[in-house]
Amino acid sequence: MIPRLFVYGTLRPTAPAFVPVLAPYAVAHRPGVLRDHALYAVGLPYPAITPEAGYRVIGDLVELDPGRVGEALAAADSFEGDGYRRTVVTVEADGGTVEAWAYVAADPWMLPSGALVPSGDWFECLD
Repeated sequence: MIPRLFVYGTLRPTAPAFVPVLAPYAVAHRPGVLRDHALYAVGLPYPAITPEAGYRVIGDLVELDPGRVGEALAAADSFEGDGYRRTVVTVEADGGTVEAWAYVAADPWMLPSGALVPSGDWFECLD
């Protein structure tokens, strides 16, 4: 099982949900970029992403404890709920690419076009 999770919103290491949801399972984290996906500010404090060519999403690649990946993903699945589905993506980090899990919008056609975050960085929506 892939021991990495790409996070772009409330589960990022400096965001409020990281400590209670992912910190118990995280062994490291580093910046990452997800290409050909777009970020939407669905309603603060929650963002969502969907595959869309030409866009990018700024986030963090969280390395999970290899012995606890199942627990970590179960905790993240519970936190994300039915509005998201977990899928495998390819993330750029440290000059290379790696596969990771990411949560994408379960119903991308429901995302309002006016909620697109052109920069791909959810933290910019919080300023």
